[in-house]
Amino acid sequence: MGIRKFAVPLISALAVAFSHPLGAEEKAEIKDIQTFDTLASEFSKAYTQLELPDLELSFITNLENLGSADVLSHQQSVFTGLQSQLTRIDQQALDVCRKIDYSIMSDEIELGLRRADLGLRFVEQKVDLSAVKSINELAMGEAWYGYFLDRWNSARLEPDALYQFGEAQLKRSVARYDAIQAQLGFSGDDEGFAKHLANYSQTLHDGEAILALFRQKQARVWARMHQLFPQSYGVFPARIKLSELGEDFPVEGYYEPTEETFYFNLLKKGYEERQTDWLFLHEGSPGHHFQIRAERVGKRCKTQLPSMYSPAYSEGWAAYTENLGEALGLYTTPEAKLAGIEWDMVRSVRVVLDVALNQYGWSDQQALDYWHAHVRGQKHLAQREIDRMRRWPAQVITYKYGANVFETVKAQYLKTAENQEAAVKAFHDAAIAYGAMPLRTFEELFSDLVKKRIPADS
Repeated sequence: MGIRKFAVPLISALAVAFSHPLGAEEKAEIKDIQTFDTLASEFSKAYTQLELPDLELSFITNLENLGSADVLSHQQSVFTGLQSQLTRIDQQALDVCRKIDYSIMSDEIELGLRRADLGLRFVEQKVDLSAVKSINELAMGEAWYGYFLDRWNSARLEPDALYQFGEAQLKRSVARYDAIQAQLGFSGDDEGFAKHLANYSQTLHDGEAILALFRQKQARVWARMHQLFPQSYGVFPARIKLSELGEDFPVEGYYEPTEETFYFNLLKKGYEERQTDWLFLHEGSPGHHFQIRAERVGKRCKTQLPSMYSPAYSEGWAAYTENLGEALGLYTTPEAKLAGIEWDMVRSVRVVLDVALNQYGWSDQQALDYWHAHVRGQKHLAQREIDRMRRWPAQVITYKYGANVFETVKAQYLKTAENQEAAVKAFHDAAIAYGAMPLRTFEELFSDLVKKRIPADS
């Protein structure tokens, strides 16, 4: 599940006006800020003129969109020039909003240079992509996979470390699943537990009934949002509609940011009622709808930078919010809570298998064997997800990697907080109020972000 259209604007820089007399030290700092603003303007103009193609889900499409050697050489030259100018800026002299923009520019320049460098080598090979089914088949497959890992996650990730991270997350999810199975009296009885789950939750086939159910859940969540967030950021509840895509788009739901609408998709199998809590949290509020809409109307910083997509921030935030369900009035039964754990398990095993398939060269059968040996249930999803990881390498990493960054930063912050309730609100404010950014930027600047809070509007 996720955002159907990748049109997520990024973050920003606050224009600061100085009208008081300045000392020599202050003048030097203003000169740096003015130099940065000029560079940000130049970056925005140059970046826009490059007309870089959007990041697509399919690695084949991304490689087909590289362009000619002349186009890539021009991009290389532009990014090299911008990088030279950016390194002259003293980042510590900037306010927090400009620091975020500095990091975004640095990230885009570095990734732009990597893409151009790899692309120049790749176009020389004149590879016929029509028969390629996996990135691992390419002579430059390992280098491209490394690039896509970093591009999708706005991070510098090592495949081996990711594989180990995925295994640890999977082990945690399985332990949570087993605990609920035991709580419900089915410890060691997988067959009996499967029957219990099948009989427990009603399967809905009526669109109006499902719409009413999601609206009920949205009302329940919004009645409690003030307990976790200090303000609304100008956001209103999402529109909820039945998708017309049906089997042509085989997912249960997605968020359409241009329409500010959460679409639920009625497939032939129907809607399992217990699966609706985590799905609404992820796609609606406080997930995609809340984060994206807050960025558009309530963002604390302004910017000159063009809109850029930060996948791991958006998907990581949405996955993180699934853990807020109980505080927001959902997950009222162990079975409903288990549904969220089941999807966490799927996202965890996908981290392992994405690396295994695309970096280590595992076969589909090896991946299937691993899935069946380590995942509780969900066998019907295995081949579909393996096919997805073949076509869209690195994309599935965004959910777990992003969620883990939010969870880790939050846990560290709460360790030293005297007022836990206020600290949770402060953490969420820092994550929402500045919009999406590279996750490493959020980690590095969190102490600055959390200090810049403003009074709540509600």
